[in-house]
Amino acid sequence: MRMTIMESHSVHFRAALVSGDQHDPPSAVAHALLEQIGLRTAQPELAILCLSGDFAVAARALAASIESELRPRVLLGCTAESVLGSAREVERATAASLLVADLPNVTVTPFALSASHLSEWSTILGDADFFADALGMPKDPVLFIVLADPYSTPIDATGEMGISVLQAFNSFYPGVPVVGGMASTGPFPGSNTLILNNTFSQYGMVGVALSGDIDIDVIVSQGCRPIGVPHTVTSARQNSIMGLDGEKPVLVIQHMVELLDEDDRKLLQTGGLYIGRAVRGGGPDDAPGRGDFLVRGVMGSDSRTGAIMIGDATEPGSIIQFHVRDARTAEEDLSLSLAPQAFADMPAGGLLFTCNGRGTRLFDHPNADVSLIQGALADDAPVPLGGLFCAGEIGPVNGRNYLHAHTASLALFRSRRV
Repeated sequence: MRMTIMESHSVHFRAALVSGDQHDPPSAVAHALLEQIGLRTAQPELAILCLSGDFAVAARALAASIESELRPRVLLGCTAESVLGSAREVERATAASLLVADLPNVTVTPFALSASHLSEWSTILGDADFFADALGMPKDPVLFIVLADPYSTPIDATGEMGISVLQAFNSFYPGVPVVGGMASTGPFPGSNTLILNNTFSQYGMVGVALSGDIDIDVIVSQGCRPIGVPHTVTSARQNSIMGLDGEKPVLVIQHMVELLDEDDRKLLQTGGLYIGRAVRGGGPDDAPGRGDFLVRGVMGSDSRTGAIMIGDATEPGSIIQFHVRDARTAEEDLSLSLAPQAFADMPAGGLLFTCNGRGTRLFDHPNADVSLIQGALADDAPVPLGGLFCAGEIGPVNGRNYLHAHTASLALFRSRRV
């Protein structure tokens, strides 16, 4: 039986999930969420609100109702295609998820980043002082939580600018994890809403930095399994790989497929082919293993040159390995990632950013990610959990922060032992 350590000044989380329709007035939705929370007169340090469906359309009014009744010091949120709570995931329907955190001895620093031109982003992201100022000068942060609009925020693509938001975090706050996701309400610019206290935006990103007496575990499950053997990139340009071990990549893939068993061949046919770039290992005595890769999709191939195009830039000398993904692999990967939690104290709460491509689009049953997480963490009562389905998930792999796809990125919060 896992022990729960109760301390004075310990962090405390509550979670609520409400589903409904357009006929529910925002004040009634807020009241229902706060009834579940049971903190009607508290002033928590942080509240995270995720809205989908008709509640996303009413985001401003609903957030205003939450803020006026709950009075959190920081209200952070966004709209999404789907949201989740402690026990279930509400997919492609109207719902509101609220995660509330009492964080004594923890500093919560809110920030918003936005720019109308690449030159402005370059100024913000290219200088440590400018970047720290944009983030509110957080002191000794232990975690950043970010929510971003995918159409207006250069999260992970260098492009013309030569730098991205995650590159700035990795450069100026090395080793500090960033978790979060891309808002996923609509498929065009301006269709998402970002919430920070009493301000609302359709562009840029919002977030908070946490500092102080709190311990955080971040789990990133990419849900993929390596197949074949590792290869060295011998020729590449931007997102095109022209050589693997001196051979044309298309021929390498053909040879690999010939050696696969029937089950893995079926996975390739149904789930597609992915490629993992090793971010750890790769030496003669340190071969990369599961979890050591940054996984991206194989976007296409050129039959004339034998090159393949992937969803990432790579360089000669990189170690890559092909991957497959399916429901069983995704469940197994998340379970393995959660296994060490059995030796830790019960978390006070959790925040989950999972992919729009997961849920019942991947699994043959609902609530798959939430059920696996609670099964690994909870003893009697479920761990308070909130979050959303994203158009791209953010989390660290071996000490650096990346934008992922088809991934579950989970932050678990505990009181810091003294």
